[in-house]
Amino acid sequence: MKKNFLKLLIVLAVCLSTNVGADINTNNYASAQEIQAISTHSDNLNIKFFVHEGDIIVGQLIFTDKYDFVKAEVSDDSIIVDIVDGQVELYELKPETDYKNISVTLTDSSGKDHTFKINDFKTPNKNFIGYSKVSVNLHEGDFIARVDLPQNPSKPIEQIKSVEISDDSIVVDLADGVITLYNLKNDTTYSNLTINIIDNNNNSFNSKLNTIYVPSKEIKSLDVKVSSYKNNYSGEILIPEDITPISAEISDKNLLIDTVDGDVTILELKPETTYTNLIVTITDDKNQKHIFKLNTFSTLNKNFSYADAEVVKNGDNVNVKILLPEDLKISNAKISDPNIKFEINQNQLILLNLKPNTLYNDLKIIVQDNENKLHNFVINEFSTSMANVNLEKLSSYIENAYKKAFDRDEIDKDGFDFWMEQLSSHKIGARDFILNLLNTNEFLEVSKNSSDKITRIYAVMFNRTPDPEGLKYWINEYNKDFRKTNSQKASVTNVVTEMTNSEEFKNIISELGIAY
Repeated sequence: MKKNFLKLLIVLAVCLSTNVGADINTNNYASAQEIQAISTHSDNLNIKFFVHEGDIIVGQLIFTDKYDFVKAEVSDDSIIVDIVDGQVELYELKPETDYKNISVTLTDSSGKDHTFKINDFKTPNKNFIGYSKVSVNLHEGDFIARVDLPQNPSKPIEQIKSVEISDDSIVVDLADGVITLYNLKNDTTYSNLTINIIDNNNNSFNSKLNTIYVPSKEIKSLDVKVSSYKNNYSGEILIPEDITPISAEISDKNLLIDTVDGDVTILELKPETTYTNLIVTITDDKNQKHIFKLNTFSTLNKNFSYADAEVVKNGDNVNVKILLPEDLKISNAKISDPNIKFEINQNQLILLNLKPNTLYNDLKIIVQDNENKLHNFVINEFSTSMANVNLEKLSSYIENAYKKAFDRDEIDKDGFDFWMEQLSSHKIGARDFILNLLNTNEFLEVSKNSSDKITRIYAVMFNRTPDPEGLKYWINEYNKDFRKTNSQKASVTNVVTEMTNSEEFKNIISELGIAY
């Protein structure tokens, strides 16, 4: 029995050594670098404090990349580390204490360990009430910052009597209970600022401020396209085409801002109001922030909204469906161009008699609803050349790209329908579609090494396997980029961006009839 067991161990050892050797031979330099990047991290982590249950100071670790951690250990025995709702948090921190040379080892859901060093930090004192939000605004040509204090029920501030700030170069003003910071330097980032507050009962409080970036005075200004529908006003920010927005913030806390389908829209605008000196911060799909000033705009005399157009090929003719609000019941309509005819079919407004390969802009329509009320719309620019899209080939291209990128047998219908509509209507180009698929955690999880990544990228973009020379060249390019960035996502993005400039890719896109 023991001999048989010993033989089994020997066989297993031989198999394991054979597999390990095979992996080493087939994997290249990039895969070793990737493993290294997964297990150890050169970037130090910052920590953000908050108050838990009134008076317990908790430190939350800030990660630049997304992880799915399930277990945590910390090098300092006096500290307790826990994972709460996906956040790694430190407990049992002493107030007003310097902590140095702390590291954490975190295990993700796949069982891999990640070791991080935490930047040296000092905990706040017992009067700490949390982090304050700060909004940067323009005032008489200069940037100012308004402070929004956190609400801590266990430490209520009755009424503020005085405020001091940790940076002597900043002027802090208190008027009508509003804390405003002046004398801010342009193109400067302020971190780790603390404000000390005394209320009318002489109680002392302190709050740390979220990082403040004061833009340069030369930052770009953007226009806002205001519209209204049923007395609800909104403003679409006309952002540069090379920015794909993921989230956005606006300096006026009374306004809401939303990012949907590549648009950035301001909500909760008041009627008969002029808006000036607003600052908007947009975070793109590469996690980069872009700060803009908004040109003055108003809701005065705005009684129209904007409508998108969906171009459809109907035999030899080109028709356009106007995408009106779903709750609008159409009884009649009038269009500004007398040469364009229309029909109302199942509560849809369809434009007819359109010229092929023609750009239409500044079309206006007045729609009468079933209560005889009138609604004015401006149709967003569209081109009937979109009707040249090869829908059958485009459908196959999207399906293949999904399956090859994520190693799926099937793709979800919602995702497929979204990309089909976006690409066929030229709202999004092929380059952004490819980058969106390949710059995801799912793609990185299924592609185990650089050779596999390049092979999958070829399958997604060109629907073929790479030739040996091409495979070798792009693996080399990926490896070089990875040694610089130490980021799989960044290196995949850089390689794919270069590959989209190839004539082969451009020819494929031209054949599909979609935008580059």
